[in-house]
Amino acid sequence: RPARADAPPALHKVMDGGPLALRGPWLAKTQQVRSPAGEPCTAMWGRTGAGVLGPVPPPGGEAELSVVLSAGRRSDAVTVPVRFVLPWGGHSEWVVVSNEAGAFTLTVRRPTDGTEVAPVAVYGLESDSPYDPHTEGIRSYPSDLIALVQRIDIAVKP
Repeated sequence: RPARADAPPALHKVMDGGPLALRGPWLAKTQQVRSPAGEPCTAMWGRTGAGVLGPVPPPGGEAELSVVLSAGRRSDAVTVPVRFVLPWGGHSEWVVVSNEAGAFTLTVRRPTDGTEVAPVAVYGLESDSPYDPHTEGIRSYPSDLIALVQRIDIAVKP
C-alpha cells in the first residue's frame, strides 16, 4: 500500500526477531527483558554495523528518533554510549545506556547542502565501546555487541 499523503513517513520497529527494516549484523535471536515500565518484552542485540531502514527528511528537515534500549551487561556499574550514524553523514548526539532499559528521543536535522539521499535509508547504531561477552566467560555470542534494543521509531517531523 502506498504511504498516506497526509501523514509524514515513519518507522515503528519492535524487536521481535523479525527481519523487517533491519540492515547489517543484528543478532537474530531475541532476549527476554523488561521495558522501562517494568513489563516483559523482547529485545535484539545490535552489533557494530547494525541499522534500520527509516524515512529521511527533506534537506533542512528534521526527523525524530526514539529508541528503547539497555546495556545488557553483567555488571550494573557499566554504562554504554550509543548514537545513530545518519544516512546523510554525521551522527546523532550520544545517549548513555545502563542495564535498566531507557527510552531516548533525539531530533536530528538534515543539512541543506544538497547531499543526495534516498527517501528511505539506513540509520546505523554505533558505540565507542562494543561489548565482548567472552571477557565475562559468556560463550556463543559475537564480540561486537552494542546494546539490547527493544524498539526504534523514526518519524519525519512535519
